Amino acid sequence: MKKMWKKYSKNKMSVLGFVIIVLLLILVIFADLYVGYDKVLAQDVKNKLQSPSLSHICGTDNLGRDLFARLIYGARVSLGIGVAATFAGMMIGCILGAACAYIGGIFDNAVMRILDVLYCVPFVLQAMLIVAILGSSIPNLIFAVTVGNIPGYAKVTRGAVISVTERDYVKAAKVSGVSTGNIILKYIIPNAAGVLITNGAFYLADTLLASSGLSFLGIGVKFPYASWGNIVNAVNDVYVLTNFWFVWIPAGFLILITVLGFNFVGDGLRDAFDPKMKR
Repeated sequence: MKKMWKKYSKNKMSVLGFVIIVLLLILVIFADLYVGYDKVLAQDVKNKLQSPSLSHICGTDNLGRDLFARLIYGARVSLGIGVAATFAGMMIGCILGAACAYIGGIFDNAVMRILDVLYCVPFVLQAMLIVAILGSSIPNLIFAVTVGNIPGYAKVTRGAVISVTERDYVKAAKVSGVSTGNIILKYIIPNAAGVLITNGAFYLADTLLASSGLSFLGIGVKFPYASWGNIVNAVNDVYVLTNFWFVWIPAGFLILITVLGFNFVGDGLRDAFDPKMKR
């Protein structure tokens, strides 16, 4: 771990991404200590679209709700959807990819062709179709984005597992009579984990962007919950877009730096895990 951190820390942008994500997590985890959830829902139409002030740090939206509270608690929802969908897609995709690589034959061809069909459908369009059929809710949004993550993860896992199983030390272990379970635990998983973890950071950024996009389009997170996507949805009103920048720019900026942060972290993890970088 020390060697990995040393390699990771050489990439300054990766360290910056790590700092961004840690600071964001601190703000989200300890949100209850400095802002009440009641401000997320409390409406004050008389004070709608108020500019940032001491009483409302980021101003108020078109219903008079405190935008700072909505941004902070919206981060919980947006990041929660991103983490849940990425983790679920990773688990299912890893299992399918590893099974295809290990079993091979007809099973491998059948599963890969089905995943190819899913992979050909644009990610956002696929998620929109699923949410439109199942209805707009957080669980359905997580499910829709998870389905979109599975094909990519399965293909990455399959390639990583095949590359590891073809190495001489794995073949030697098989000839020596080492059990399949031990080979998977001692050789395949540790050597394939780097690729999977690295891709996880990139997929998390894509998932966050996709879920925010769906909420922006009005088919993702809806009232009473706040998310970065449905906050940016205010730009659907041209009057708000042109005259009240504080309603939508902060949420868009948070989406931007969070996606950049995860991508920077992914770059650092790639450098830390990739054996070629040791040169």
